[in-house]
Amino acid sequence: MDRTRDPWAMLLLKLAGINSPPKARQAFQQFMHESYETEIAPVVLARWNASGIEDESGELRSKKSPNAPFRAKVARELFAELSEKEQDALRKRVRDDAKAAKDAYVTAMKKGPSKAPEDRQKCINNLGVFMSAVLQGVCAHTGLHSFAVFGGPIPQFGGELRTMHVSSGRNRDPSPSPFPNWSKERFNKDVLEFMKEYLHTAFRSCA
Repeated sequence: MDRTRDPWAMLLLKLAGINSPPKARQAFQQFMHESYETEIAPVVLARWNASGIEDESGELRSKKSPNAPFRAKVARELFAELSEKEQDALRKRVRDDAKAAKDAYVTAMKKGPSKAPEDRQKCINNLGVFMSAVLQGVCAHTGLHSFAVFGGPIPQFGGELRTMHVSSGRNRDPSPSPFPNWSKERFNKDVLEFMKEYLHTAFRSCA
């Protein structure tokens, strides 16, 4: 199957910290991205201060800070004042940036999972948040409680065999508890220690 069309491949890229390309900016947003501090911010601040609100004495006082809609409005107006050549150049950079982001994403999808220790560690670091979202979604759709346990050589610890687990759902005890915490001693012995025994048969060369 073409990996670029595989929804599971797209999902698993998130485990590696790679998200789908963002929506292309509008040209005025590109202008903000490139030149906000130098070309836009001074005008935004001046106009914001000039649009202060009156207090009870009739004097103007500055509002807290320019909000996003106000900043965008000023940027649009300043973009419209640029020459046609400058506007076209910004539009071209929008297209170029969008293409570069898409190409990088497609390349990552076609490349497949990296086996480099630093890349695997990045995925391991993201695993808790990633799987928590998956298991919570499963629970929401099925009403079932679940947990997942993972184990193997961890690059961050020199290839030491370790385990980690994620769970979803809590029981109805007076102090509701997820499965791993319901009986920690039993879970550690009957699940995690048993898993570690298995890992030593699966990764002997890493132990």
